[in-house]
Parts: sequence; C-alpha cells; structure tokens
Amino acid sequence: MLKNYFKTAWRNLMKNKTFSFINIAGLSIGMAACLLILQYVCFELSFDRFNSQGLAAVLPVAAVLVILALGPLVALRALRAHPALGEP
Repeated sequence: MLKNYFKTAWRNLMKNKTFSFINIAGLSIGMAACLLILQYVCFELSFDRFNSQGLAAVLPVAAVLVILALGPLVALRALRAHPALGEP
C-alpha cells in the first residue's frame, strides 16, 4: 500500500515538474526560515537567565507589545491573569 503511494507521488512529481519544483522550493525555504527564527529566539532568550530579575526587565516591554497587538481592554485582562504579576 505504501509503495503505491510513493509510486503515485513520483508520477505526479514527474508529470508536473515546474509546479512540483515551486512547491518543494517554497516548503524548503519556509522550513529554513522557521529554523532560523527559532535559533534567533533561543539566542535572544538566553541572555537574561543570569539575572534573577530578568522577567521584571522583560515584562514591561511585553506588556506594551500585548497592548499594541490586542487593544487596551483585552490586554488589561490578559496581563492581570499573568502568573508573574499575581492575581488581582
């Protein structure tokens, strides 16, 4: 059964070479971009681990970004429920 799936996929790849190349190239570029973004985020998050007050340094910036993204009323509810801020 699996052999038939591979055979059908190979036939479709050979039948539509240009379209298959565009799809495979787009998939590989997207995966590479995702891995690069993941590597960058992990690198950036590794800086403040030595500081015991690292979350306090990052939280105001995150709060501003949340307010800009969600709007003031929704963001206020989201930030109040944040575990680092404590329950009101």
